[in-house]
Amino acid sequence: MKNGIKRILIPGLAGYIALLGLLTFAESSSPDSSIQSFFDAVWYSVVTLSTVGYGDMYPTTPFGRIIGVCFVLMSLGVLSFIVGTIISFLNERMLPALQLSLVRSRPWYVFDDANEVSLALAADLEQKDLDGVFLFPLSQADRVGKERNIRFYPDTMEQAVQNKADSCSLFFLNPDRSNYTPALDALSLGHPVYCRSQQVPADCPDRLTLFNRYSCCAREYWRTHGLGSMEQTVILLGDGQYAEHLLEQGLLVNIFGPDHPVSYHVFGDWNEFRRNHLQLDATLSVNESSAKQDCLFFHSEPWNEGADLLRQADRIIFCSDDEAENLDLLRTLRKYFPTDAALHLRAVGSIPGEAVFGTNEAIYTADLVMGTQLTEIARIMHNIYAAGADNAPRWEDLSDFLQQSNIAAADHLLTKARILLKNDSITALTKDICAAAFDEYRKTKDSLADSYREIEHLRWMRFHSLYNWQYAPVRDNAARKHPLMIPYEALPLTEQVKDDYAWELIGKIAEQME
Repeated sequence: MKNGIKRILIPGLAGYIALLGLLTFAESSSPDSSIQSFFDAVWYSVVTLSTVGYGDMYPTTPFGRIIGVCFVLMSLGVLSFIVGTIISFLNERMLPALQLSLVRSRPWYVFDDANEVSLALAADLEQKDLDGVFLFPLSQADRVGKERNIRFYPDTMEQAVQNKADSCSLFFLNPDRSNYTPALDALSLGHPVYCRSQQVPADCPDRLTLFNRYSCCAREYWRTHGLGSMEQTVILLGDGQYAEHLLEQGLLVNIFGPDHPVSYHVFGDWNEFRRNHLQLDATLSVNESSAKQDCLFFHSEPWNEGADLLRQADRIIFCSDDEAENLDLLRTLRKYFPTDAALHLRAVGSIPGEAVFGTNEAIYTADLVMGTQLTEIARIMHNIYAAGADNAPRWEDLSDFLQQSNIAAADHLLTKARILLKNDSITALTKDICAAAFDEYRKTKDSLADSYREIEHLRWMRFHSLYNWQYAPVRDNAARKHPLMIPYEALPLTEQVKDDYAWELIGKIAEQME
């Protein structure tokens, strides 16, 4: 609006001054005219344009009267312009400020941009917090609906929340932003900040949560599409960020022990992945078959050369970064290759008749972006551990690696519940599910103690191996070396027994869940 006013005001002001000059020139030459100076012309124009019309001054020359008619006609436009400007100011400044003041006591969710990500997240948050207020930039009001909980701020996010004391969350979701610097600056406002970013700082500050669509997609996929007890062969078609995150998350959560080994087959360019994960063979059989260990096969040949593998697969995941490529791969597979595998397609939006995952509505949720439930469970797990340990650090004081270790352990609790309850359809941990799973654990822990312990030790080793930890007789965190990076059967009995704790946590978490 400001630029529009400038485009009108500057030429209009120049024309107005020119008319005043012409009126002064025309009228000052007539002795009968009451307009004898530039100041008189200004006074006459103001009285005329404002429609007051005192009548103390008026043009007498023919040319002066023509200019006077121009001023009379202009008065209609000037009046409309002034009224419009005042109304626009009220709508853009006063009204939003008034609306925000009326909802200051309610929880605020403030977004820096109105796009498909922020709108999907706001829709999910609104379902979880019916009292929440969702703030977007006023300049993008045309992109946002007019629901009762939507408000707009006219200036900057910082100005909008400067007097908001509590119950406020800030979201930096602009896709054109190249880094998380604005989010870091916003921490000074004293509110939790969530930022979509591919960058990972050396030490993420408190109250700043970074996320990206790839990790959200991977976590959402394996939570809602956990491997069934009969699924052992998984194929990933496509490489790139989605595929890498899906494989990493799958390797971390799909750990069932030697009685249920899983084989992953990946096609495409995985050289960068292999260079970044040097210790894969610590818990995986890489490019070799094994009946008692999870396997990971990197295929250099084209995927459509493996007709037998496609036929034997239990699940095929189309996970290229390019959605059109996923559709082409699916079309080709269905046209030329018979398979009974479950076919899962990554796509931004739903596609009728297809098992689609990774849509905006599915991955941009409070649980995935803000880590609402998962982080809370990880925090509960740490607090339970800290209560029984001397001088244990607070959750907030843990390094990013240790926090991620706790979150990975919390992620696997869903798998533990599925194992205990023999129910592959569980997609979320609730108080009742945790209680039922723990009850089953107590009934079976004596007969299946070694099985349970081995699963947990394998999970712990898998997480560390993906971060390139390796065995050494003496622990060295800086060098990523640990004396327990050995097979379960090689552990001392005292260390084996410690893995009971991971299963017993399910009961303790049930006690603390609402």
